[in-house]
Amino acid sequence: MKRFFALVLAGLLLLVCAACGGNDNPTIPPETTPTQTTTETGRFAARSPNLQNMPRASADDVGVRNFFIAAPGNVLLSLDFSQIELRVGAFYCRDEKMLDTYRAGGDIHDATATVIHTLSKAYPGYSRAETEGKIAHFLNSGTKPMTCAKIAEGGFKCPRMEDGSCGCKAPAALCYKALTVEELRAAMGECPVDGSAAIDAGTARQFVGEYLYNIEPAVAEAFINYEVKAHFRLKAADVKPLLTAHRELYKRYSESRETKRETGEDTLPDWYEITERGGIRFLPGILADHMAREVKAFYGAGSYYFYDHGVYEQQEDLVAQAAVRGYMIPRNATMTAITDAVGQWRICAAGVMYPSKPAALSAATFIAAG
Repeated sequence: MKRFFALVLAGLLLLVCAACGGNDNPTIPPETTPTQTTTETGRFAARSPNLQNMPRASADDVGVRNFFIAAPGNVLLSLDFSQIELRVGAFYCRDEKMLDTYRAGGDIHDATATVIHTLSKAYPGYSRAETEGKIAHFLNSGTKPMTCAKIAEGGFKCPRMEDGSCGCKAPAALCYKALTVEELRAAMGECPVDGSAAIDAGTARQFVGEYLYNIEPAVAEAFINYEVKAHFRLKAADVKPLLTAHRELYKRYSESRETKRETGEDTLPDWYEITERGGIRFLPGILADHMAREVKAFYGAGSYYFYDHGVYEQQEDLVAQAAVRGYMIPRNATMTAITDAVGQWRICAAGVMYPSKPAALSAATFIAAG
């Protein structure tokens, strides 16, 4: 397999060299589009191409990283945020222990492990080695952010979740929740003012991109026209590009929220998943499994039979298609997706009856089934 990839890459290099006039060392500057608004947790992502997810140096069998060479007089840097979601979460929830840990340059996972050991020592059978193993397993498992509902199941209910004052579904979601005007002022107050028109305009552009991308246009435009302009001492000509940039940023952010708005901003059902670009992907097999468990129907003798008032009635395929479509987001319900889900549901529901006691089959059903 490695040899196959090597041959493919060698062929691509020959094509690139030919396109560059036979130059043995062609240079094509890679262009990528970074984004911070397309993931639910606020993680950075990149696309066209996804240079952020390059193979690790330890697992780059093909040598893809060797294709990237710094221009003469320059160097390539590999940088990454350190626990960015937790840092932002600490900032928003104002947890003093977390803030003190970061201020002191500590590692939050080490601090958490210390707390876990402190609380666990009182339990019979406590073993430091066993507890360390469980902590390591959790950190290496790639577990997704815990939801507020899941935390509440363990008995730790957030007052803001109970009274409905917080619209976030998970603590990690706070990292991209829109800031209030007061919070925006506080964040902007930490932005330096150099006195140079060019430098200050660039700092203001960075502030708009990092803090205003998810602020409603009416609020954002007023904040830029008055607050940002005054803080950075900008001229009217410098403000216009900021307004244009915000409109583009907010448009991309709004488009990535369309799916949530379509579903009432509730969690998507299991048969949908969020893509890296903020869209949604339909998983027909998952929906078929769900309907096989929940819908009182079975498939046999070339027809569907739906349970109704103690009797299984034979129904047309159109009824099955309508049942599948009822579980789908309307604007994403294509006939191809419906047909795929119906076909897989047919396989799952073949010969399965769901009522807890024997149900009658109508006379029409007996005749149809032969």
